Amino acid sequence: LRRAALAEPAGIAFHALDRAEAVGAALAGAQVLVVGGGPIGLLVAAVARYRGAASVTVADVQERPLQVARELGVQAIPARQLPGPDDPSNPPSPSPTSPSPIQPASPISPVGVENPADPVSLTPPDIVIESSGTVPGLASAIRTARPGGTVVLLGQVPAGDISVPASLAITRELTLTGSLRLVEIERAVAFLADPHALVDPIVSDVFPADQAVDAFAVAADPARSSKVLLDFSAGPR
Repeated sequence: LRRAALAEPAGIAFHALDRAEAVGAALAGAQVLVVGGGPIGLLVAAVARYRGAASVTVADVQERPLQVARELGVQAIPARQLPGPDDPSNPPSPSPTSPSPIQPASPISPVGVENPADPVSLTPPDIVIESSGTVPGLASAIRTARPGGTVVLLGQVPAGDISVPASLAITRELTLTGSLRLVEIERAVAFLADPHALVDPIVSDVFPADQAVDAFAVAADPARSSKVLLDFSAGPR
């Protein structure tokens, strides 16, 4: 039942990757970066690995999601190491009379799966899934994608106008697409039923239902937890 409880977020993960393929980005053999290592971001990483991505990397500001990512067999990188606004690969916005050539993204070095202290060379990703739902996360996703790459906006950024490096989407000819719906539940269930699908580390805690207040407190702290479940089968303690 721990795996079955992941069916809905796994369906969201499937749909996000399907959205990348729908706009022309082949997942098989792709370099994939997931910005934001919450439960859904970690499931995106697990599903991308399962569906044949050449490499998958998770970026997050917290250490715990990075550790879980390594347990899933993917690479991990602190989000602070992603290209920022002062990165030399980020050109100034082009003037109307001086079009800029496509600028390459800078290589980044994720933390290795085998040894967290070992940096691993990472090709700028073909597909970036923004799963943090933050404006800095979306900006990092755009800055990190390779020229001609695809960025899927999965995290729920704040409503209204936000500031992102839109000029890079133009000069690098990026494809940006959103992902919202859940329509892949049957595939998600089949994925979770496959013993080769590595997802168990994503469930960090299971609380009896009468400890729901404690469960929500733990779930609200990404430094302490990943996916937190309530067990309604156990009687009151």
